[in-house]
Amino acid sequence: MIILNITTQVSHAAHEAWLKWFTEEHLPAIMRTGSFTHAQWVRVRELADEEGLTYAVQLYCPDWSALDAFRINELPRFRESEKKLWGNNIFSFESVMEVIN
Repeated sequence: MIILNITTQVSHAAHEAWLKWFTEEHLPAIMRTGSFTHAQWVRVRELADEEGLTYAVQLYCPDWSALDAFRINELPRFRESEKKLWGNNIFSFESVMEVIN
């Protein structure tokens, strides 16, 4: 199992609106691509939050080819729409992890 982890810091000014958009629109749209079996969404703690609150979503993918297809065919569109809507109110980055046990 492969995990695509997307970490996002959201400014205090945009937090409430972003949270609603992410839970009601963005994450469901990602899951509708069929690339992932399930998702886990967490708030990152123990970080200074002067700049904003930080969240991470782990998207569980069955294999490397499904992940590669998502990253090539879908992820650029999701990044673009997120940046267009939220601009400098967010900062996101991805990391990929492989489940060992």
